[in-house]
Amino acid sequence: MRKKNLYQELKEAKAEQNFERIIEIIKELPTIEIKNERLFYSSLYLLIKNGYSKEVENILSNTYFPKENKVIVSTLKKAIVEQREYEKLSEVQKENYYTALKLGNKYYRNYEVETAYDVYTFGEYTTGLYIFKYYIGKMFFKAGQERLAKKYFEEYIKVGAEKLGKAYLYLATIYKNMHDNKTALYYSKLVEILNKMYDTDYEMYYIYDKNNKEVEISSDNFIHYSDGSISTFKKSAVLDLNDLNK
Repeated sequence: MRKKNLYQELKEAKAEQNFERIIEIIKELPTIEIKNERLFYSSLYLLIKNGYSKEVENILSNTYFPKENKVIVSTLKKAIVEQREYEKLSEVQKENYYTALKLGNKYYRNYEVETAYDVYTFGEYTTGLYIFKYYIGKMFFKAGQERLAKKYFEEYIKVGAEKLGKAYLYLATIYKNMHDNKTALYYSKLVEILNKMYDTDYEMYYIYDKNNKEVEISSDNFIHYSDGSISTFKKSAVLDLNDLNK
């Protein structure tokens, strides 16, 4: 008899958004070793976003997680709380949520920062959802006010989940621009880990010379290719965050 490939079945069930089947398959998987972490964690997050928080809680309590993935488990638990907070909103509050996001995004894209801030703040006040702190941080970052952006991103990451990976990426960039490479690398590593849960591929690269000092490279030293990729004329080494644990 052909042995079932549970991970292939999980991939297919996830693609089909067959949530009940996803739960069935995950319960059949060995809980001591997860062989396809991205598929496993992103499936759990998908379940949370579609109303299966209780089922995910049960799965989390019966699964072994290696130390390096504890941040994913923590974020999944945050996502459960976040989803339940959203589900408790009244229909009026949900309408306020979507309207505030839509209008706030419209204003900040038109560089009307003060108005966007007021709309986002109103959205948070009427819904109690922390997601608006992320959008305020993003707005200030895009407006070049990185110190203010940092304040809101750091408030958001305490409890937020849906945009946590992106918030970490913004913080990594902000700390990089502050020449605090140690903290920038810390947040970059969190981004890399959470890619497994969000099923994303965000990453940052740093360029150093042979003395391990960061290289300042002007845009004139880059070759730009038609596919959007770039290379540089200067001698350098690229630190790929995927190598940090090797």
